[in-house]
Amino acid sequence: MIRSPKKIASIAVASTLTLGLAACGSASSDPFSSGGDGKSIVVGSANFSENIILGEVYAQSLERAGYKVDRRLDIGSRDILYGQMGDCKIQVAPEYNGALLNYLDPKATTQDKDKVFKELETKVKETLKVLPISPAQDTNALVMQRSKMEQMKINEVSDLQSAAPQLTIGAPPEFEARNDGLAGLKANHGINFKAFKPLDYSGPITLSALRNSDIDVGLLFSTTPDLAKGDLVALKDPQGILGVNNVVPLICEKAVDAKAQEILNGISQKMTTDDLVKMNSAYTFDKKNADAIAASWIDGKL
Repeated sequence: MIRSPKKIASIAVASTLTLGLAACGSASSDPFSSGGDGKSIVVGSANFSENIILGEVYAQSLERAGYKVDRRLDIGSRDILYGQMGDCKIQVAPEYNGALLNYLDPKATTQDKDKVFKELETKVKETLKVLPISPAQDTNALVMQRSKMEQMKINEVSDLQSAAPQLTIGAPPEFEARNDGLAGLKANHGINFKAFKPLDYSGPITLSALRNSDIDVGLLFSTTPDLAKGDLVALKDPQGILGVNNVVPLICEKAVDAKAQEILNGISQKMTTDDLVKMNSAYTFDKKNADAIAASWIDGKL
C-alpha cells in the first residue's frame, strides 16, 4: 500500500492538516498512577488531526464511563508513540492495522484484514495488545466524480476491469510501478487504464483534476475531507485490492482493564470510514476543535 506505513505520522490528512489542541493535558509522571480511584488511563495519539480526534473519542468515552484520563495527544510520529506505548507510558492509542504491521515488519505483504490482525498479534511488543479492528479505514482509495460513476455503473474497484480502458487515472508517480498500484491492478486484477497522469499525493492537484475532468479516476485517501462534499465518491474495495488500513485500538494490556477494553471495542464497532470523513471535514472546513468533534460523535453513536 503506497501510503502505509504512515512512515511520517503526518501522512493522510496530516500531510495538509496540523492540529494544536487545547485538549491535550499533562499526564501523570507515573503511567500507572490511579489518581486515587484505581482507574487512571493515559491516552495518546500521533501528530495528525484524524488521529488526535480518535484519541479524543477514546479519552472522552473512558471519562464518561468514570475513568480518570491523562491525555498525551499530538505527541509525534509513530516511532515516538509506539516507543512510549511499549514502555506503557501511554496505555491507549488509535492505530491502523496495515500501517502498524508495515512499520513492525516492512517485508509484510499481507492485505487481508484478518491475516493482518493475526500477524499484528505476534509482532507487537509483549506489553501491548491490539483490540479488534474497526470497519473504519484510512487507506488508499480510487475516487471518481459521482455523476460519472453512476453513469458508468461503477461502484467497486473490481468494476473497473471493464471500464478502465476508457479512463485516465491520476496518482503519485510511484503509484505507476507498484504492485499495490497500477502494475498490480493490471497484472493481478486485469484493470488496465487508458492513460496515467502523475499528480500529487491525495492533494489539491488531484482534487482539481477530478473536478475538472482532467482525469476520470484519482488516488486519494479514503478519509479525505473533500469526500464529505458529495460530488466525489471513493469506490468500494471489499477485496482489499488497494490494501487495508483499519482503525484499531492499541493498548498496554496490564493498564487497561476489561471494562475499558469493552468501551474501546464498542467505539470500534460503531466507527465507519464515513464517520472519519465527516470528522476530518468538520475540522478542515468547519474549523471545529477535536474535543467538540469527538463529543458530537459520541453523542450520536454511543
